Amino acid sequence: MSSIKQLREALGLTQQDFAVKLGVTVTSVYRWESGRSDITFTFPQMKKFHKEVLEPLNLNIHELPDNLGAPYVKVA
Repeated sequence: MSSIKQLREALGLTQQDFAVKLGVTVTSVYRWESGRSDITFTFPQMKKFHKEVLEPLNLNIHELPDNLGAPYVKVA
């Protein structure tokens, strides 16, 4: 399971709710969690991530792994 998914679930949010909180699309959240794309944030999105995700979980950005997404394994 990806770390970003673990954070989302720890907050009790659906992918839709998480996307709205961060100002991204549900497709982006799905791709991050599945490892299909790297997690990238604009500065305003990063500020939202800090306020909406990290603060409620009493986390500091330095406590997060460098890669929050899951490794993408392509199935033939």
